[in-house]
Amino acid sequence: MTLRTLFGALAATLFLNDSAFALSCARTNVSQAMEQAKTSDDLYYVLVGTFQSTPLPKKTKTAVVDSRNRFETAPPQMVEAWFDGRILSSAAANDKTVSRFPVDVEVSCAGSWCGSPPANDKEVIAFVKARPGQPMMLSAGPCPSKVFAVDAKQSQVPSLRACFTESCEDAVDPRFDKR
Repeated sequence: MTLRTLFGALAATLFLNDSAFALSCARTNVSQAMEQAKTSDDLYYVLVGTFQSTPLPKKTKTAVVDSRNRFETAPPQMVEAWFDGRILSSAAANDKTVSRFPVDVEVSCAGSWCGSPPANDKEVIAFVKARPGQPMMLSAGPCPSKVFAVDAKQSQVPSLRACFTESCEDAVDPRFDKR
């Protein structure tokens, strides 16, 4: 194999193939999301239940892709959703049950990788931001950090309740702890 052939193959891989630049997401767990919400300047609520959302609008495709702009990020899209479940509090007796509770889902992209609204009728834990005079907002980016699947026994819920008043013990996943 000549140097010219090797260089050509490398250039083709890097410049023509989007998959050569795989998106790498830092893993976030429920406790980390809770700690981030607690330290944020914004007010967050923890929802446990299911979403129903309108379909995400189709993207328009252009015939010619400009290789200089292929990693530009498009503005986020808003999707209407409705939540059925409960708004979690530090004590189960204080949870608020809601039905068809409006939530805006802000779907964003990083290059060609995009987030999506939570799957319809799949039980999740979601961290939604309060917005005065508007529906709450759930951010759904290509690296999910605000929505988590609920395990069959809902064992995350008691841990989250404890996090309202104290620090979350497992805020750092031991597999990634470098201390």
